[in-house]
Amino acid sequence: MDMNMIQQLLSTVSEALPTYLKSLEQEFENEHGKISEEQREVFDFVQKKAKDFLAQMNPLG
Repeated sequence: MDMNMIQQLLSTVSEALPTYLKSLEQEFENEHGKISEEQREVFDFVQKKAKDFLAQMNPLG
């Protein structure tokens, strides 16, 4: 696997991340009821930190 392939993979993951986290949020809500504002803030925080991590792993992406 060359560097371009790795960068493309990280870019693809970065693009898919918001949709995946929204589906997790929906799944959580389906299992546990309406999400509170505090819980939503936690989901938002995790999403931001995951995006930051991926940006660090792929500074060219």
